[in-house]
Parts: sequence; C-alpha cells; structure tokens
Amino acid sequence: MSKKENTAPVSNNENKQEYSLNDDRRVKVLSPGMLVAKRFFRNRLAVTGLIILAIMFAFSFLGGLVSPYRQDQKFTRLDIQAKDYAGAVENKSFVASAADKELFSGSVQAQTQLAIQRKNDSFEYNGLTYNLRKINDDFYSIYTGGKLVGIVSKELVNSSNSNESFSFEFTYAALMCKANGESSFTAEGKTYTIDADGIIYENGNEIAYISQYIIRAVMGDVFLTRDFKNKLIDALKAKQESFVYTDADGVEAEYILHFDPSKNQWDIKQEIDTTVFDTYSPPSKSHWLGTDKYGMDMLTRLMYGGRVSLIIGFIV
Repeated sequence: MSKKENTAPVSNNENKQEYSLNDDRRVKVLSPGMLVAKRFFRNRLAVTGLIILAIMFAFSFLGGLVSPYRQDQKFTRLDIQAKDYAGAVENKSFVASAADKELFSGSVQAQTQLAIQRKNDSFEYNGLTYNLRKINDDFYSIYTGGKLVGIVSKELVNSSNSNESFSFEFTYAALMCKANGESSFTAEGKTYTIDADGIIYENGNEIAYISQYIIRAVMGDVFLTRDFKNKLIDALKAKQESFVYTDADGVEAEYILHFDPSKNQWDIKQEIDTTVFDTYSPPSKSHWLGTDKYGMDMLTRLMYGGRVSLIIGFIV
C-alpha cells in the first residue's frame, strides 16, 4: 500500500507578495488631475456649486431649445381704453362770420363784441362807422356805409354730411330764416327749406343744421354725424356721465363725458377695444412666470439672460 502524501491548501496570503513599510511600491501614484478631482469631490460646497452650474446650463441652453417662444417675442392683448374723441362747447359767446374780411377784420370783430357788451348801436374804427343791427339777443348783423360786412351769432350752421364749410351768403340766409321763423330761404341761386329744429334741406335731403353747440372731433379725418351730435347734446343736457351710441356700421361704443372747467368745455372719450402689449401679466398656463414690461415671456427671458451670463463667464 502506497503512502499518501499529505497536501494542504495554500493560503491566499501566501500568494500575496509582502512589501516592507518603506517600499515605494506600497504607495499608489495618482495623476495631478485625479488629485484635483479627488480633492474637489471631497468638498461639499464645490460639489453643490457644480450641481447648480449644471442646472443653470441645462436651464439656459437646453431650456431655450424646448421653449415655444423666442426671447424677443412680444405678446399682445385686447384692452378697453378711453381715448380722446371729441370736444363740445355750449357756445355762450358770439362767433363772427365775415362777408368782407378787410372791412370786418379781427380787430373790427373785437370792437363789435365790445359794442354789444356796452349795448351800443354803432362804433367807429379806423375812420369808418360801423352800425349794428340786432336781429335777436343772439344774432347781430354789422354794416358800414350801408354795406353788410359781417355777422355775429351764438348759433352755428353745421354740415350734416361732411366737414365742409358754407359760404357767408348761405350762413347769413339760414340764420335769418330761422330767426324770422320762416320755412325756406334762397342762397347762391338755390332754394332751401328749414324746419322748426333748425335742420336745413335741399330737395328733401338734409344738408345742414343750426345749433348753439360747437362739437368737433379730435382727429381731423373723423366726421361727427348730426345723429351723434344730437345724442351727445341730449346727454349733456341730461347731465349724464356717459352714453352709448351705435354708428351706421352697427358698431356700438360707449362715450365718457367729462367737463373741464379750465377750458370750459366737455371732453368726450370713446371706449374702444385696443390691441396693447401684454405687459406685467400674472403667471398663467401660457406664461409660467408672467410677462415683463415689454410684453415678453419672463421664463424665456431668464433663459436668454442666463445663456448670455454663462457665455460671458466662460469667456472671462
């Protein structure tokens, strides 16, 4: 019987090569970059800053790619605004109309006003004598040398269809017709009719009307119809603060009335839908952080601003 050899497992420690304490092979050698990285990641504040920088980078650069808006895109909204539309004055002073601008100049008109205040029948100016003929308390005609040179009246002749002005002959004849309570007059070879309300017709068509109110639009290209002026005058007489008017196109608008004592007139403002920049809007589904003073999306602007700041920081 053969003799078996005794065998025992070799310990793992015996497979490892042992080095002395002062042997350089016991020390791990790290590159400078690895050393810096190791020290960096051991610093919690540095790691926190890196995370914040990564979030800023993702927000500014990646967020700009998925944002549905451009950084310079402006948003608008419909807003109801009251804009200056017209001015109205109840004419309590005399308005002059000249047949002869040389003989009835501005200076003569001022002398006429003074003569009426003093209740004089005549006055002299520049060597000429002017005579005043009183039609009624609100209407005078002025003559010199037997010639009609002008009139002063508190009532005005206004066009019903446009901003056109009428000749002196037409104005004088219309005012005389109304003052005398007549129903028709002739001017420039044409015959016109006038009703009790002072509305003037030509061949049955309304062309003008007589009123003591002076109503003018703020914009020169806006024509105020007689119907609008009548509604306005009714509102002023009723001392209303506003009224609603529907024009010929069916557009309804509200008009705000405000009396300005410094100008002794009413200012009429029209409330209309106006497209304006959507500034300082609150956070919403469309704009998570709202909009700025220019009507731009705040979130998109923050992305753009962060992108610019990071690029400048990297360059520096």
